[in-house]
Amino acid sequence: MLHLSPRRAAVALSAVAAVALAVACSDETGTSVAPGYTSDAGTTPSPQPTSDAAVDTGAGPVCTTSGGQVSGAASTRCVAADGGKTKQEVSEASCHPDGGAADHAPDAADAANDDPASDYGDTLYGTEGDDDDCKYHVKWSATNVCTGADATFKVGIVTTETGAAPLPTGIRVEAYLDETHPAPNTNVTAKEDATGTGIYTVGPVKFDKPGRWTVRFHFREECSDALESSPHGHAAFFVDVP
Repeated sequence: MLHLSPRRAAVALSAVAAVALAVACSDETGTSVAPGYTSDAGTTPSPQPTSDAAVDTGAGPVCTTSGGQVSGAASTRCVAADGGKTKQEVSEASCHPDGGAADHAPDAADAANDDPASDYGDTLYGTEGDDDDCKYHVKWSATNVCTGADATFKVGIVTTETGAAPLPTGIRVEAYLDETHPAPNTNVTAKEDATGTGIYTVGPVKFDKPGRWTVRFHFREECSDALESSPHGHAAFFVDVP
């Protein structure tokens, strides 16, 4: 279980959108799942942008060349000794086990790149993977990723235990080039595309310098992280910005 620690650096851009979800369908076993997902061990949410074309938000340039995912080895942090998938249950009762508010501040860029003293796991390659505590499986896509532009992310999230979209959730984006260079604040919002899907449109995120950025998605930050089954979670991915 990862525990939050005091923060040592400037906070990256921060916006939380809390959205109540409703699970919209069931699979053949009767397990509630989000539309377009499966509930087996290989659950893979599939957020997709409306097109591969750049998205012009009106507040920045439209990219002629868009960056995005960084290829690399898949993480094995949620692979069990027997080769199966480690699944951490999530319980609403663990959100505020003492009846109080969450006891952590927004996270900062000093947690980058596998620092053993940080509260986070390794930053992930590709466009999908499990969060740092094996609670959620996360998949993302992005459009209009280039220096100075307003990028838009699609983020899909389901619980590893059931394959269902978490009820409810909120997403905050933390983006930074390194521990001294967070992304500028652009009043990021996160809105679920349709109730119960677990797929969100998140943005705008502005990358003001080219390079290999880290984008961390924080889930349910209103919850304490004291218990392993807390809905609080986070997952980070590398993003290349031309």
